[in-house]
This record gives sequence, C-alpha cells and structure tokens, in this order.
Amino acid sequence: TVNSWFNRGATLTFFSFRYWRTGEPNSLGDEDCGVMAASDEENCWNDANCRDENFWICEKMVDQ
Repeated sequence: TVNSWFNRGATLTFFSFRYWRTGEPNSLGDEDCGVMAASDEENCWNDANCRDENFWICEKMVDQ
C-alpha cells in the first residue's frame, strides 16, 4: 500500500513516521523501502529503491 510503512521483524508493525528528510517520501521511480539518511545537516529517513545496496543495522544482545 502506498505510504504505508512497517518494520520487518517477528511481526509486521505498521507505523506513522514523521522524521523524513525534507521532500520525502517522494516515491521517485521505484522507491518502496526506507533508509536512514545521516549527514552533518540532517539525520532522518529517505525512501529508496529496495534493490539499492546499503549498510545494515543489526540488533544483538550484549553479553554481561
């Protein structure tokens, strides 16, 4: 569904997200995935093509 965002985990959780980069999400071309956009000026989200290669953020339990 257009403009419906969810995180992928054990369950699908739909959410309304508001920290988009200025002018995003714009669905330019085939941008159906979201990526973190970090820069000195702005830390926010951008919609992107799902085939783009990006760095990953993983969750891992820390040994105590």
